Amino acid sequence: MGLVLNGATGWILFVGLVLMTGAVVARWFIVPTASASADEAREMRGGMARLGTVGSAVLVLGIGLFFLRQLVEFRDPAFPWGEEAALLLSTPWGRTWLKAAFASLAATVSFAFAPRGGSWWMATGLTLALGAFPALTGHASAVERFTGLFVLADATHVWAAGAWIGGLTAVLWLDRTARRSDAGANALSRLVPPFSRIAMIAVASLIATGVLASWEHLPEPKALLTTTWGNLLVAKLVLVAGVLAIGAYNFRVLTDRLGSPDGDAAMRRSAALELAVAQLVLILTALLVRTSPTGH
Repeated sequence: MGLVLNGATGWILFVGLVLMTGAVVARWFIVPTASASADEAREMRGGMARLGTVGSAVLVLGIGLFFLRQLVEFRDPAFPWGEEAALLLSTPWGRTWLKAAFASLAATVSFAFAPRGGSWWMATGLTLALGAFPALTGHASAVERFTGLFVLADATHVWAAGAWIGGLTAVLWLDRTARRSDAGANALSRLVPPFSRIAMIAVASLIATGVLASWEHLPEPKALLTTTWGNLLVAKLVLVAGVLAIGAYNFRVLTDRLGSPDGDAAMRRSAALELAVAQLVLILTALLVRTSPTGH
């Protein structure tokens, strides 16, 4: 039961961060390039505000469940729930959690009002700040040397995953919205190229920060096979390789077919499969965060 709770809670939290990051990345780097007119750009920005609102609302739920899980593990049955909650909130972990909870609520409001005003900058800043939350409450903050470097690397890992997986979600969201209007015929062929450039940068960042984290947490290569953390990492790497293979196929093969009904349909199916496998990666990441690496 604990394994399921850890996986589900972490997955919900990461899904929220991924959707928020995808909305921000699409707003600033995909929509300006892909939109064919000022009206379409406005509509696309509104769609990304809605995606960001959904993501931040999911994050509020994930952070709430995160606190509940920690409280259950932390709690002494001899004391009332209220006292235990107050004690947990008084710890450095609790203060970090409290800041994240307020920030996630503020992000929800910022995204909700983004289509009507200038709150995109606030939503962007809050999204970047919240991307550091897993690092500040996870293994990166517990390393004995170069703590700041590993916290930054972990946060970059979350931002990069959000840019890749969230960016792909944003592309499919925008494509689905565009198909309901006259501009929908060529939307996917305009959305995919700028996303592909972002995805390549994100993948490079994921590899670099992943190697750094593995170097810190694995004392020797055989720990990949002899520890639970190592086993989970191997499983995650296998799934990541699968997602990369699908993404490479989309980029190398399907991109050239965009603009035709069959090509667009094939890209949508393949991108949906890529997102489905990516969810398994997020679940394994959630379990890795809750598993003690060797030496910790």
